[in-house]
Amino acid sequence: MPLLLLFLLTLSGCSESSEAKLIDSYLADSAAGTQSKALTGRALIAQQQALALVTELGWSQSGSAKYSELRVIEGGEVLFCLDVSDVSFFDTEGKRVELSRSIEHLLMRARLLSSGHEKKIENLEEVGSC
Repeated sequence: MPLLLLFLLTLSGCSESSEAKLIDSYLADSAAGTQSKALTGRALIAQQQALALVTELGWSQSGSAKYSELRVIEGGEVLFCLDVSDVSFFDTEGKRVELSRSIEHLLMRARLLSSGHEKKIENLEEVGSC
């Protein structure tokens, strides 16, 4: 029995953090072009505006962003490196839209809002490159 308990404790220690799950959910929704349930507040408003602009322009998105180096910092915030190198946009004719941004690895800070057992990303901002 003690060996089984140790095994279960080891597995639970390897589980993905709630912060990582939030970022995963947000990035998956963004890649799908849908409003994310992981967002609230300013982050949700910014995503809604971005989705509306892409729709208005008739663009489509290919690829998805990835993140690394997730660090939980004080005050309910996390820092992570966002890799957008695989994300491309295409116009209504299917031609790739060249974006003026040359940085593909963005240092992002997310402020999290906790309500009971649920966390959401309340604010998301680029704070540098990584």
